[in-house]
Amino acid sequence: MEGNKLENVLTISATEYVAMCGKQLGDYLPKGIQVCYFAPYQPKREGIEKHFLTAIPTDAEVVVGYKAEISDHSYYLTGTALIPKK
Repeated sequence: MEGNKLENVLTISATEYVAMCGKQLGDYLPKGIQVCYFAPYQPKREGIEKHFLTAIPTDAEVVVGYKAEISDHSYYLTGTALIPKK
């Protein structure tokens, strides 16, 4: 994923993404991404998002199924990177 930008992190499902792009799920290798922090170790929100972006494989086309659970005491961000098969 070029530059690992938040604009390439989507909340839609992998099925919705491939249908929108005219591709098939079999064209990709999925890789789960999870970033969690619990008090007192949690950085500011901007740091969490940056850490999530750095966890995305550089060869990923997009991240789908993004979810963020944020509370006063924890952050839990998840998604699935779709890596095109070569």
